[in-house]
Amino acid sequence: MPQAWLERTPGVEAEGFDFWSKLQHNYAGWRAAQRQEAAEEPIESVREQRLVECAKQEAAMQSLFDPEQYEKSLARHDRSLSHAATKGALMIYLYR
Repeated sequence: MPQAWLERTPGVEAEGFDFWSKLQHNYAGWRAAQRQEAAEEPIESVREQRLVECAKQEAAMQSLFDPEQYEKSLARHDRSLSHAATKGALMIYLYR
């Protein structure tokens, strides 16, 4: 029942506000800044570690943004909510 309710969260769809596109855009900008900061780290070992961490975080978020990857995560039981319900939950969490 909560999943069906989350799937109907207004503002997630492309008509009107389109929260999901804005989230992806803002996340990409933030990640680019984080990656740039990591690349400018003067200590090589720290720089490499930070760049690896950036890549891990980007892969994790890509699995959230890409519906096909998300479905694979559901099949592996890495996630428990549908993609639409997860979008609704993030909208509520970030814009409360």
